[in-house]
Amino acid sequence: MKKFRGSLYLLIVFAMIFSLLLSGCDDSGDKVAKTPEPIPTEEPKVAMDVPELAEYVQQRTVTLDVGLSDGGGTGSGFFIDDQGTLVTCYHVIDGATVVDVHVNGGATYTMLEIVDFNEQLDLAVIKVDITGNDYLNIVEESVRTGETVYAVGSSLGFLDGTFSNGIISNSSRTVGHIPCIQTTAAISNGNSGGPLVNQYGEVVGVNAFSYTDGENLNLAVKIDNLDKLEMNKHWDIKKYREWFDREVSRSYMFYDYTLEDYLESKVNTYQHVTESDCIGSSVDWNFLEGDFEYVIDGYDPLYGVFIYEYSASDFDKYTDYLNSAGFEYDGQEKFTDGTSYYYYNNFSGMQMDLFIMAGDEYVVIEPYCNAE
Repeated sequence: MKKFRGSLYLLIVFAMIFSLLLSGCDDSGDKVAKTPEPIPTEEPKVAMDVPELAEYVQQRTVTLDVGLSDGGGTGSGFFIDDQGTLVTCYHVIDGATVVDVHVNGGATYTMLEIVDFNEQLDLAVIKVDITGNDYLNIVEESVRTGETVYAVGSSLGFLDGTFSNGIISNSSRTVGHIPCIQTTAAISNGNSGGPLVNQYGEVVGVNAFSYTDGENLNLAVKIDNLDKLEMNKHWDIKKYREWFDREVSRSYMFYDYTLEDYLESKVNTYQHVTESDCIGSSVDWNFLEGDFEYVIDGYDPLYGVFIYEYSASDFDKYTDYLNSAGFEYDGQEKFTDGTSYYYYNNFSGMQMDLFIMAGDEYVVIEPYCNAE
C-alpha cells in the first residue's frame, strides 16, 4: 500500500512538469515568444511661442543689487533649482559687501551664501533663503550656429526683465580662456549674469559682455562651464570679503594709458604667486640706465614697475599662472639690457611685460592695459 501511494505521488509530479512544458510550447512544439515590453519614448520637446517663452524666462530671472565698498552696481541672475540657487557672472558680485536679489513678483532676498565662483570663467553660483521657486533647466545638447536664442536681464540696471532675441553667430568662441557663445541677442549693462535661452526655455549660456566697437557682437559664457565649479565654498559675505580684501591687497595696480591713471587689476603679484619678495618698485624704466632716483625699496603698487631677484623656476611658475588666468604668450623682444617676454589677455586688454635683465640677475615686471 505504501509503495502504491509513493508511485501515485510520482505520477502527479510528472504530470505537473509535463503540463508546465506544454504551456511554453505551441502545437508544433516551438517555444511561444513573450510579448515584448514597449520601449518608453521621450516626449519630443515643444518650442514655446515667443510671448509664452518671454513670460516663462522672466519669472525665473532675477535682478541683483550689489553693494560695494565704493558704491554699488546692478546685474542679473537666474534660478537653476527650486532651493533658491542662482547663477550669475562673477564680475556682477566682484568685491560685494552685500547682494540683494529681487525676484519676479517683487520680493527681495539678501544673499545667503556664495556656493562657488571662478574669476577666470566669470561665473558665480549664489543662494538665497527661498524654496519652491520656479527655475530654468540647462540644455543637454550642444548648441549650433544659427539657432535662435533669447537674452533676459535688467538692461542698464533698471529695465528689469528685458527680453531680446537673436541668433547664435558662433557656437564656439573662445575669449581669453573662456568658452563662449557669440550672439546677436542684445546684451547691455545690467544684463550680465542673465540667461541666454533657446526656444524651449533651456539655458545655453550666461550673458556676460559685448564689444562696444562692433555691432551685435555679444558674448555669453557657455553654460556647461558650470561643471568646472566644485560647488564647495559655501561662503557667507563676511568670509568672501576676507578673501577678497586679502587678494586685492596682493594685486597689481596697472596703468591704463587711455585714462592716464592706475586701475585695479585682478592679476596677483609675482610675490603672491612665487613667494619671492619684491626688492624694489620704480615709476619707469630709467633705473636700467643707472637712474635710481624713483626707485623705492619693496613693493608699492603706485610705482607700476616691480623688481625681483631672477629664478628660472619662479619665472616658469609665474608664466604658468598667467596662462591659467587667461593670458597668452605674445612674443618677445631683445634689448641691450635684457629680454622682454609679453603675455596678453584678449578679454581684459591687459598685457604683462616680463623683462629678464642681462646676466639673469633680476626680473622686472610691468603690467599695463590697452597695449598696442
